[in-house]
Amino acid sequence: MKNEGLYIRLLLDGTIKRRLVTILGEVPLADTTIAEELIGLIDTNNVPMYQAIKDIWSYTGSWIEKPIGLREFERVLGNYLHWLRNRNLIRYTLFMTTYEDLDEKPDYRTPEGSMKLANLLTESMAPDYVVDRTLYALSKQTAIDLDDEHHFLRESSCVTHYLLEDTMEEEYQFRNEEQYYIFLLQQYILTTPNLISCQFCGRYFTPKTRKLTKYCDRITRNSKTCKRIAPGLKKRERDAAHKVTSEFMRIKDMLFHRKDRAGEDKKSSVIDLADGEYVQWLAAATDARDRYLAGELSEEEAMAIIYVPTKDELLEQISSELTLETAATQS
Repeated sequence: MKNEGLYIRLLLDGTIKRRLVTILGEVPLADTTIAEELIGLIDTNNVPMYQAIKDIWSYTGSWIEKPIGLREFERVLGNYLHWLRNRNLIRYTLFMTTYEDLDEKPDYRTPEGSMKLANLLTESMAPDYVVDRTLYALSKQTAIDLDDEHHFLRESSCVTHYLLEDTMEEEYQFRNEEQYYIFLLQQYILTTPNLISCQFCGRYFTPKTRKLTKYCDRITRNSKTCKRIAPGLKKRERDAAHKVTSEFMRIKDMLFHRKDRAGEDKKSSVIDLADGEYVQWLAAATDARDRYLAGELSEEEAMAIIYVPTKDELLEQISSELTLETAATQS
């Protein structure tokens, strides 16, 4: 059995005991809770990661026409993995163990292999989406649909170890980050959590009491929390913030579906999205949302970056363009 991976124990009070085993040895990790781990993943500023993967995509297969492309691909790939190892050792380790468990590893020195590796890097962002999608449903008190919308929660994969000390205790080993978070989501749902989406910044939080709470304690602007800022704003400003954050979530969900439909070849079409295009939008839109909440962009500026036409709007636009072209040809 391979030893590398993330090992966790779940205590009765909800505490998670964690340890990370890398090829260099064991790394102790601070205790956490399921809620803190799930919400913390979504709270992490992953814009640098999105931008790095976007850069990697820009060089995939480029050496067909530009010999220098392979060297640039190796450079941006190496820089990203070095950054990830120093910034998020858990994600780095579980990406590498996922890669090592592949039956056939892509040869990044070929154009096809570089694209497969870029796809794998993009798929390493799946935990963010899986957690975000599930927490969104829980915050809206929407039923979890295991047959459709939340099919990914049906099962998780890990290795169970039994620690024989005073009692027999279970420890779970994960070699894939997405499986780790799916496992945590399964455990979290069983607790029927009281989860709320902040009506200013749009991020999730667990209120300290059952009392109705609209805003969280995160620092959003001018060293002040949402709870301090939002009540003092005019209704128009609060509604604008809610609109920007809600639209960001809606379009992210829509584009992920469009990316999924692109299939294995990951080619874009009128309504489908290649992985690189999705990552490019996500980096720009996340940055726009955060800059808007910090007061650096206006509502109009942020929405101009975040907004993407729906499938019906795209098809209607294409139909109108074809009608104009036909009319111009006939005249």
